[in-house]
Amino acid sequence: MRDQSLWMGRLGFQIYLFNMNSDQNIRSVSAVKPVPMERVYLAVAKHLKDGIYNLDSINASEYSFIIVCRLQVSEEEFRVSWKSMFAPGE
Repeated sequence: MRDQSLWMGRLGFQIYLFNMNSDQNIRSVSAVKPVPMERVYLAVAKHLKDGIYNLDSINASEYSFIIVCRLQVSEEEFRVSWKSMFAPGE
């Protein structure tokens, strides 16, 4: 395991979400979060459980996480869930 205090790598994990639902204005969103990949997987799983979106595909690498989905909630509901995706205590 690397000593993170000495490593000059990425500042965060890039997360992209692409909405394939043509009935909505939200086509894509992205964020950079300083979290491990496992936390992103858990957040996506929670979104799926809560019915926020249906998953078309998912792809992850050391630096990014790409979600291709179809939103199942209103744009406002999605915005709230996206913003709270990595809130403290989640």
